[in-house]
Amino acid sequence: MHADSSRRQFFQRLFNGSFLLVGLGLTACRGEANPADETGESKAAADCDDLSGLSEQELKLRENFGYLPKSPVADNQCSNCNLWIPNATDPSCGKCLLFKGPVYAVGHCTSWAPQT
Repeated sequence: MHADSSRRQFFQRLFNGSFLLVGLGLTACRGEANPADETGESKAAADCDDLSGLSEQELKLRENFGYLPKSPVADNQCSNCNLWIPNATDPSCGKCLLFKGPVYAVGHCTSWAPQT
């Protein structure tokens, strides 16, 4: 009888644990904003020329990183940088992990890092 009891407890814990894992998985899959995506603008509607949602400090940060809309170095573009966040609906415009606002895929900054 003791073996049946421990087996029953084992399966009960296994069953309860599976619900916990499913709940954690669903929580992890919900959409969260990226650090550079807190301007409130829709990714699909992001216009790479629209910097109206950025503060003076955020614009200064872009300038400090030396961001250019067109890279002077053909092989060092935002689209092949490790910090690039692609836009699912517009591959020519995305985001960067370093600063807020839209970023051209062909752009460049002084913190360019090769993709790993």
